[in-house]
Amino acid sequence: MYIWRTRINYMRSSFPTHAILIKLIHFKMSKLVYFLSSFLVVSFSFGQTILYQETFENTPNWSSFADNTPNAWIVGNCAGNGSTTPGQNAMYISYGGTNPGCGPGGIANFGFLNSDNGGSKHAIYAKLINATCASNLQISFERILTVDGVDDYADLVYSTDNGVTWNAVGGHITNSTLWQTVSVSLPASLNFSSFLLGFRFTYNETVISAQPLAVDNITITGTDSQAPVVTCPPNQTVYVTSSCSATVGDYINLATATDNCVASSSLTFTQNPLPGTVISSNTAIQITAVDLNSNAGSCNFTLLAIDTIMPVIACIESMDLSMNPANCSFTVPNMASTLTITDNCTTTGNFIITQNPLAGSTTVGITDVIISVTDQGGNTAICSTRLFPIDTVAPVVVCPPNVTVNNGTSCDYTILNYNAAVTVTESCPFYSLFQDPPAGVNIGTGEQIVTFTATDQMGNNASCTFTVTVIENILPTITFCPNSIATCDPVVTFADITATDNCGVLVTQTDLSGLSSGSTFPVGVTPLQFTATDSAGNTAVCNFNVEIYAFPSIAEVVEDTISLCEVTTCTLEAIAATSGTGAWTQILGTGTIANSSNPTTTVTNLASGLNTFVWSVSTANCGTFRDTVFVTVYQQPTVATTQADTIYSCSALSTLLLGSFPTSGTSTWTTLQGANITSPNNHNTVANQLAGGWNDFVYTISSGACGSNDDTLSVYFNNQAMILSEDTTLCSDIAYYAVTGSEPAFGQSDAWYYLVGDGNILTPTATTTEIQNMSVGTNKIVYRLSHPVCGFSHDTITIVVQSCSGDEFIFPTVITPNLDGKNDLFVVENLNEAYPNCEVRIVNRWGSTVYESTGYETPWNGTHKGEDLPMGTYYYNIQLNDSEKTVYSGPISIIR
Repeated sequence: MYIWRTRINYMRSSFPTHAILIKLIHFKMSKLVYFLSSFLVVSFSFGQTILYQETFENTPNWSSFADNTPNAWIVGNCAGNGSTTPGQNAMYISYGGTNPGCGPGGIANFGFLNSDNGGSKHAIYAKLINATCASNLQISFERILTVDGVDDYADLVYSTDNGVTWNAVGGHITNSTLWQTVSVSLPASLNFSSFLLGFRFTYNETVISAQPLAVDNITITGTDSQAPVVTCPPNQTVYVTSSCSATVGDYINLATATDNCVASSSLTFTQNPLPGTVISSNTAIQITAVDLNSNAGSCNFTLLAIDTIMPVIACIESMDLSMNPANCSFTVPNMASTLTITDNCTTTGNFIITQNPLAGSTTVGITDVIISVTDQGGNTAICSTRLFPIDTVAPVVVCPPNVTVNNGTSCDYTILNYNAAVTVTESCPFYSLFQDPPAGVNIGTGEQIVTFTATDQMGNNASCTFTVTVIENILPTITFCPNSIATCDPVVTFADITATDNCGVLVTQTDLSGLSSGSTFPVGVTPLQFTATDSAGNTAVCNFNVEIYAFPSIAEVVEDTISLCEVTTCTLEAIAATSGTGAWTQILGTGTIANSSNPTTTVTNLASGLNTFVWSVSTANCGTFRDTVFVTVYQQPTVATTQADTIYSCSALSTLLLGSFPTSGTSTWTTLQGANITSPNNHNTVANQLAGGWNDFVYTISSGACGSNDDTLSVYFNNQAMILSEDTTLCSDIAYYAVTGSEPAFGQSDAWYYLVGDGNILTPTATTTEIQNMSVGTNKIVYRLSHPVCGFSHDTITIVVQSCSGDEFIFPTVITPNLDGKNDLFVVENLNEAYPNCEVRIVNRWGSTVYESTGYETPWNGTHKGEDLPMGTYYYNIQLNDSEKTVYSGPISIIR
């Protein structure tokens, strides 16, 4: 900062000269905006608002007032100005022009020399200040001044009449050779108004050298203490839930507010209680608006919590009350205590309960009381209770005597109304009388019981009966009556007996036998009787007999099959007949029955073979029951023999079984080894599907009670050699391959051996073994089963071994066909074994073929058509003809 201490010359004049710059400052509380230089700066600090701030770094909007004296206010370079806000410019007194710094640079630029007349002159530089929103106004500024202070001095001044008159604030601005800050309180008369505020420099005509007034960094502040005016919306409504709760909404947007200083959009609004608050009753809502100087205004309205949910009430269904027996009346009670009430909002004791009829009123008979319950929200629910007077005395009912009506030949009769003939005695007048059947019903002929029931209002009832008998004189007619029945079957059925009558008829069995159609009748005669009766009691009768003939008892023998060995006598035994006559007869064979009517008798002279006897039980009318006895007389069986003890069938698919002919008895071939015997009951037959090894066939001749004998034929059958493992192709890096052959039969031996190729058979005489280290190419291995009598059979498996790596073959690049046994041939190991269908072709450098073959069994020896080829480079092309169509090619050189 530069501080000018140079004395300056300036003109003293006797009349004021004013130069005032005006700027209207609006106190916007909504924003804290700082304007540098000539722009408004608004801020807040401890309740004071910055109304105006000036640093003169930009072009200010100040005005000069009074005469245009030679000494005038200017804004210019003042590099040393200000201690708090350093900058380049300030406002100061100048005669004309500026120099760096705040002083005149010489008489030509500052001061005014006129010694002809004395007196003071004034130069005023002022700004229009808008403080309509503020009070407690204060100004602070920085200044420098080195005049004498008697004739030349400076003042802070204001005008409320647009510069017509000016008033100084406080005393003169004191001298200071350095920049200093001055703070001044403005008069209270300026609160909430607009006015001109500036600096006045007074001087006379004496020329002196001094620093006139220079001013910088002006700040004017004031206090805004006026709260916004807030207008609330009318009362609002919200509906409570079943839990008597509702949520406060956001009502800020429904309120309006105005402020003395700022627009309503710059106010901060709050609501209490906050939106989202849960309430259960009417709630006061307060809306508050706060301006930018923390002045707050508020308004209130009521949020009405509306309950539209009816209470839930339950009445008792009924109540029994004692009544006055003299007049059957009773007093209606207060039903409030009988209620069960629940509500979402209203608590017990706060409901409005009404009833009709009113409590304490008198009524008679069964009465329904309608009860209404209203909650504090005005919601009403209704239920009812039925009041029953306590009456336990039933009416007394007396019926008329029985009545008989002669209806002639008519079957129709309509019952009369007998109410007038019935006497009812009841203490209370409320009762009903019911006739059953009611009057007007057609009851036809016969007896009809008529019942009268009197029921009072409490349900007590009593009854009486009397009989109305209607008679007519036409007899029924039997339209069907069965003839008498005679049968062997004790279960007898017959058609229904039928009858007709002019008035309707009912047929009933009246013989008291307890037996009817479908019953089981006893042997003998049973009389049956059925009577047709009409409604007037007139009758007609149907009579017939049921006779059951005796039925023979079931024929039953004790033993139905008898087997004898070379014996011709036996005993026949049956259960004795309990009804009918029993007798033995012979229907097959020969024999003599000792006593044919005796259930137990002896039979002699039986023939060899089957003899059949029948036991029969018969009656004259009901037929015969029979049972049969089979008596077989057997002879000793023929001796069973076979053609040999053993037979070697070896590989034959079937073999003959020859046995002796059974002159006595039955022949049978059996085996336990599962072979199929085509005709097992023929003495000569064929067996096939033999099991490997020995098959035992047993030939048996049996003759019933005489027993059996047998002979055995053993037949040997070879198992055929069969390899159960599949042919396969393996990579040469596979360590082994397991193979399995068929099981050898008893007496057979098995063996594995190589037919083609080479390798190691781990266990050559085992059914299952491993083949190891197989040569590359085709390997054929044989499985053989051998028997000392039946010879051998074999099977072969083929295993192709090939290299599966990237370098399947090694191709020589040079051969030396000089017959020294070293490199004489173009040898490719395992090529022919692995790919017997490969194609090999060798050409010279001109592309002419010198060797070709299918397969590579004979390697190339460096010749063409028997002649040695010259040394040089040749080229091979080998097509494997595999599934991938692999081709190998490259150079091969001959060196001799």
